[in-house]
Amino acid sequence: MDKREKEEFVRSVGMRVSHQEAREILLEIRRESFGEKKLDKHWKYEGGNATIQSKCWLLAWCQDTRDVDIAHACQHAWNDIFDKDFESVARIVGHDFPRECRDKSRGPAIL
Repeated sequence: MDKREKEEFVRSVGMRVSHQEAREILLEIRRESFGEKKLDKHWKYEGGNATIQSKCWLLAWCQDTRDVDIAHACQHAWNDIFDKDFESVARIVGHDFPRECRDKSRGPAIL
């Protein structure tokens, strides 16, 4: 699957909950990176769905190998929020694509 196809696949992942419910789920993750200011910056919503950069931001956290507890919490949050489970999405898009996609709109970032 090329980059464009991965982008379209991630874009097709729908939300099972409202934007506000998703925000509340993400705020339950105890880490400064998920505070309200960070969510206001990274968790965007348009046209009834999270933006592709927002999905990639969460996918990148789901795959963070430096903090396994946070990664697992993010995976659970992903599964509560979206209509395609984390494992299936990760298997299709891989490890690097979410970071590249997330960073495309805001320049290089460090998790």
